[in-house]
Amino acid sequence: MAFARRVITKTLDLLNLQRHNDNFADIETDLTEHRGRLNTVETEQSAQSERIDNIVASGGESNIEIVDARQPATGPAYPILGDRLNAVDEQLADIVTDLHLTEGVDNTAAVQAALDKKGWVRVVSPGVFPVGKLVIDSDTVFEVLPGVTLKKKNGLDHHILVNKGHITGVRNKNITIRGGIWDLNKAGNPGAAGDMSVDPQSNPGLGIVLRGVDNLTIESITDIGNEWKYAFLITDIDNGIFRKINITNESDGLHFQPPLKNITIEDISGVTHDDLISFTMGDYPRYSLGQTGNVENVFVRNVYGGETTDELIKMVGSGIDGNSVFKNMRFENLSGFSTIVPVCILKEDQAVSNPCLLNTKLENVSFENINVVVPSGGQYFLVGAASGDITIKKLRVDLSITNKGVVFQRCNLEKAIIDDVIVKDANAAFTMSSIVRVDNTTEVIRQLIIKDSNLINRSDTAGNIVYVTGTGVKDIFVSNVKSSSIANFLLLDGVNTEGIGVHVSNSKITCGIFVVGTVKVSIFLATSEIVPITRTVHFGSDAANVRINSVNSEMALVTNTKPAGSVLSATGDVKTAIALTNLTPLFGDRVLYDNVSLPREKGWYFYNGSAWERLNNNLINGEYNVTVGTIPANSTVEFDVTITGLSYNKTVIPIPQFTVPNGVMFIAYNKNSDLVRLRLSNVTGSPITLTGAQVAWVFKTMN
Repeated sequence: MAFARRVITKTLDLLNLQRHNDNFADIETDLTEHRGRLNTVETEQSAQSERIDNIVASGGESNIEIVDARQPATGPAYPILGDRLNAVDEQLADIVTDLHLTEGVDNTAAVQAALDKKGWVRVVSPGVFPVGKLVIDSDTVFEVLPGVTLKKKNGLDHHILVNKGHITGVRNKNITIRGGIWDLNKAGNPGAAGDMSVDPQSNPGLGIVLRGVDNLTIESITDIGNEWKYAFLITDIDNGIFRKINITNESDGLHFQPPLKNITIEDISGVTHDDLISFTMGDYPRYSLGQTGNVENVFVRNVYGGETTDELIKMVGSGIDGNSVFKNMRFENLSGFSTIVPVCILKEDQAVSNPCLLNTKLENVSFENINVVVPSGGQYFLVGAASGDITIKKLRVDLSITNKGVVFQRCNLEKAIIDDVIVKDANAAFTMSSIVRVDNTTEVIRQLIIKDSNLINRSDTAGNIVYVTGTGVKDIFVSNVKSSSIANFLLLDGVNTEGIGVHVSNSKITCGIFVVGTVKVSIFLATSEIVPITRTVHFGSDAANVRINSVNSEMALVTNTKPAGSVLSATGDVKTAIALTNLTPLFGDRVLYDNVSLPREKGWYFYNGSAWERLNNNLINGEYNVTVGTIPANSTVEFDVTITGLSYNKTVIPIPQFTVPNGVMFIAYNKNSDLVRLRLSNVTGSPITLTGAQVAWVFKTMN
């Protein structure tokens, strides 16, 4: 083997082109020798497999199988099975085809001849080598060594590389593409006008296309790009690794379509004038190969966008049948630059009409450690998913953001968690707009959680933690959050006629205006401070219906006027300078703090006549039916429930066994030895009816 390589190396003189073709005969001879050695190893493995099958069939003992597998056909047994497997790996690894290509001529035939033999193929001679359409099959490693550039040849109306299964429809396995520079030569191929919806084999301006592969690895690419559209189009992959890839391209870099499962993407960098990494459930028709199935179990980390990169991550669509889901996806360590938005999750993309890119669905999608420079007026996240949940952790906002939403905009989500956000805006000429913005009735975040964050806004104009219009947000939980501002930092702004529950715990919100706009909001404060700054903390000039419930908190509510038509009510421990509707708690009243975002205050609190006490030692007393019917607007109804054997002066907690409509608040108290009085209040402006199915309650007593 070594002798054959030396012969090839000495005889292959790139300066002598007349002798170049003669070298291929030597290469073929050497490859034949390698194939013979490989066949010998494969024959030995087949013989061993047959012997093992016979032993297991007769003996049924796995340990017998292992002992036998250590024994080769000739020679002594290996001490352990792993030693023998390593020896076989060394034999196979030695079978490599080294290619010395020629600059200035078409090298397609020489490269394809080597790829057809599978195994390990290396391009070793430095230089720039034109190639045409290459096809890679299963069980092949195609390595391009440093200093080598493979350039798509001029006038090639095709991709530079595809897998064989893309052509035949038969799945491939065990393909590795490693190293080199890949020049996709946009200028030399101006006729990229293919349409994959008509002919999947046509070329609409794509570099490398891989479809239907199990165990695919692409790694250590020095640079790839200079294509009309995507550098990579990758679809239908099970077990894929994409790492250490640099991309310089006019459109997308790594573009994925479903189905995808068990994918790792790491150490990706470059400059793309669209998406650096894109996941689309289908595509515009010209570029659409994968249109059904999920994108699931995907881990992306260490992504760096160069200074003119448009977007680092994009996700959109639900496939041709509307059932495809982005599921179990985790993104970590996004950095660099973005000229538009680092993370763009669109609800739909109909720039070119298509049935695939609609109603994006998320399930368990998270982002952690985002520190990307965006232009003034830009956003960090644009999340327009049609349904699902998302978590964002360790977001660092280092520049002014003046667009509508820093984090979320145009959402429809079941739950959004924003964890550990630091916003720093040191330039007084700039302002941060909203951490979250939810507009009109079509945008929804049913449960919004903001926790463990430090928000600093040093502008003279107003900024918002949450901006809400319409009815899209039902509950906001703010936990362990500190905000500071010279002028305004609003907790809430906008119009919401349905009502919002705002739960603030372990936080210090420094702001000019706490709540502004025509809102209906119930505020629950636990171990928190609402602090005035240069302006007084007050409610906005529009009509408002605000109820404030406080446990161990300070709210410096100071204002000289009460907005006309407003209803402002609060528990007695909220400091006020104006008359509020009396919500002073009575002895026996209870408040429940029962959400994961409130870890230190979670539980029930009892008003003992002068202060709130936390209650412990729950005792279940059984299930009882209470027929409530209709609760009038802004009214309270009461019902007596007899619990046999209940001792007097117990704290009683009602637990509904159904979903309580928004706007209904309830408590219970022990009226006498065996009687519990259940009180339900409707805090909205419209009647609320509990149906016949909404009757079951469990009552607990607390010491």
